[in-house]
Amino acid sequence: MSQSEDQFEDRSKRIDKFVSTSEEVAVLSPREQFISQDKTSSLHFWTGKNATENDVTNIHDLAHELDATICRASIFSREVQGHESLCFLRLFPEGLVYLEGGPHTSLSRTARYVKRLYVVTGRKHVRAACERPTVSALEPSVAVILDGYPRVYVWIGSKCGYVARVKAIQVARRIRNWQRKGKAHVVVIDEKDEELNKSFMKKLDDEREESPVHHQMNGHSDTDRTEETITLHRVSGDRVLYDMPYAARKPLQYKYLVSSSCYLLDTGPNNPLFLWVGSHAPVTEVSNAISRGKTFAEHKEYPNNVNVFRVLEGHEPLVFRQAFNDWRDRPQSQTRKYSAGNMGRVLFSRSSKRTVAKVGDTLSEDTVEESDIINTDEQLQVYVLRDNSLEFVDRWDNGSFSNGQCYIINNQHLDDRHCKRTLYYWMGSKASAPDRARIVELAMVMEEAYHHNTALVRVLDGKEPSHMLNVLGNSMIVFDKDLEETSPSVQVFSVREFIKGNIRVAQVPPTAASLYSSAAFVVISPDDCFLWYGRRSGGPEREYAKYILGYLHPCKMYDYDIVTETKETEVFWSVLGGRLQYEADYITTRLERRNPRLFHCSDEVSGFSFDETVDFNQEDFTEQDLMLFDTFDQIFLWCGTNIDSNTRNMFGDVAQAYLAKDQAGRDSWDIQLWYICQGHEPHGFTKYFRSWTPKGFGGRDVYSLARKRVRQENARIDISSDILDRSHVVKAKYPYKTLVRGELPPDVDPANKQHHLTDKDFLEVIRVSRFQFCQLPKWKQNQILKMAHLTSGHTTSVPTSLSDQLSIPCLSLHLQS
Repeated sequence: MSQSEDQFEDRSKRIDKFVSTSEEVAVLSPREQFISQDKTSSLHFWTGKNATENDVTNIHDLAHELDATICRASIFSREVQGHESLCFLRLFPEGLVYLEGGPHTSLSRTARYVKRLYVVTGRKHVRAACERPTVSALEPSVAVILDGYPRVYVWIGSKCGYVARVKAIQVARRIRNWQRKGKAHVVVIDEKDEELNKSFMKKLDDEREESPVHHQMNGHSDTDRTEETITLHRVSGDRVLYDMPYAARKPLQYKYLVSSSCYLLDTGPNNPLFLWVGSHAPVTEVSNAISRGKTFAEHKEYPNNVNVFRVLEGHEPLVFRQAFNDWRDRPQSQTRKYSAGNMGRVLFSRSSKRTVAKVGDTLSEDTVEESDIINTDEQLQVYVLRDNSLEFVDRWDNGSFSNGQCYIINNQHLDDRHCKRTLYYWMGSKASAPDRARIVELAMVMEEAYHHNTALVRVLDGKEPSHMLNVLGNSMIVFDKDLEETSPSVQVFSVREFIKGNIRVAQVPPTAASLYSSAAFVVISPDDCFLWYGRRSGGPEREYAKYILGYLHPCKMYDYDIVTETKETEVFWSVLGGRLQYEADYITTRLERRNPRLFHCSDEVSGFSFDETVDFNQEDFTEQDLMLFDTFDQIFLWCGTNIDSNTRNMFGDVAQAYLAKDQAGRDSWDIQLWYICQGHEPHGFTKYFRSWTPKGFGGRDVYSLARKRVRQENARIDISSDILDRSHVVKAKYPYKTLVRGELPPDVDPANKQHHLTDKDFLEVIRVSRFQFCQLPKWKQNQILKMAHLTSGHTTSVPTSLSDQLSIPCLSLHLQS
């Protein structure tokens, strides 16, 4: 048992170098010291595309046995080669490498090695798949790696992004260090190296084939997520038609999940299946979740490579929570103590009162600090759209709006002693569709006139952010289009505190049903003027009602009657047309801010696709990328400096395409939309990153630096040196039969049994000479030794218990969540 534990510990150190052949299966599980800081553990079992049914069944049973041993992992999933989920890929920041494989065959066949090409796909979390070295594998959007010892070639397509280019170079360096013991040169070839391109093409076969398999790998885009495929099922058994009825459809709500039951979240055939298990659900629901998910996928005729997740209540991943429109985290104990060391991990806790200040800093709605706003007449300009053109609004009317029109607010503010500009385009709730489209065009024209040195914000009527109200002097008044056209004799205006001390005044229909107990109202008639104070209204609202009366009706600013709720006179009710029922509080549909998500946007023939990037940082933004940053209540569309003007003008279409595929079913009118350009990011965007510097972007500079580093490393590597491992010379020699026995002589190294073979026995057993053997990659050497039964602890029997699982020919690793 101690030997197995040592092997387990050694393999756990190879987390960032996960390399598997397509015929293998792997168990990836959490250990106590690797559980994430939020107490979430994960267990994944991975199967290669060529794995036999027997291997798949064995690894399924062993994974469940391991899950029971560790008292149930918080997240338990089945992963398939080429279609791994983001929860799995994020465990390998350096990427995955797939090696060639097949059913176990004779040693003579295993000893053959044909030069292979690694096709690198993906963006941040890349996969390198082993393919035949043919010209057909080269495409403009991918990077390939050719292990042509003593040189490792990295060929990069002309349309390959800079993030993927850097990742491909990192994979090549890993192959050199791990498979070639650091004795190889890495040669990078891109579209500018014409001579190297010609030489590289000669190393490949001219055979033209159909598109290889790697082009159909799952890219984790939201293209296939439609409204019809997002459903929630209540699971109580193994029969799909009888035990898995529909519980709800999109949009899903948090209240549908009951702690005593198990639910299945179906988001389509190309997305993972989630089995949510409540904290009070029976034990059978936990142990049978994966099997029932596979049964459901087979009944729906989903592909065999669909991922199945079991999620325990209270440990739901972000991808699962994002499918619910009103997700709320479970309340936790309020007596937890936090120190300076662990405060960062609870930044996004919305249940701990001890972290309110941190939450306010990170998830606040303020984007422009109040102290940084330049409140001068020259720096604040307001324009209104009339007859398809912009008209300047007089300074006295800067805070006056009509819900039947559209406006542009041009404001300048200070940020780190630099003057920055923010353009708000405000859309009235009753504005026509042509006016809304026109104001977007004019806003983009104005943004381009400032050389993209601005942040463009879409603001909707009734959803104004606090930083916009700060720009307007902490108050605004909105007139009603229909009431302005009819000109009623009685006018009623509601006065309420909107956000953080900002006051919003809105014209409402002159009836008693328009009153609210939580606001103050100004009622103006030809003969009388009333200030009505609701019993829940505050002092700022009541005082501002007096102030706004001087703007609305200067002749009545000193001639009015104050009426408090429940003490109205008959004269007051007669002005409003009689008593009617009214609400106590305003009903708002403002979305709650959540942990942010980052997507890479690309325009394809079938429409826009959005590939999610997890564990993001500033280097994920390059000058040729269009990125979408989603905080659930806000969407930031980030545009690189090299994006063409046509793509820039389509930012509204990109946001609409993204929301059309939104699993939570959010309405576009509930979301604040930002358009920002590289180098001019506002504080409300950069605060989500640990460090943000003016030169911290990825792109051409980072790629050039990676190439320079490779050249420097090549200069220190002597590829002409002898690669033959001569440590076998001083080793004691034994017959082959002695080395494959269970008990070995005391002077035999179990990890290098091949060193104890004579040159003649080595050639007969391994089928290649020592020199040829040392020229093979490390993974191929291990494969040959494995088939020759010269690996330590090798056995061909199938384990019957968890204690024997480390002896089977599969990979078993402990991972951090």
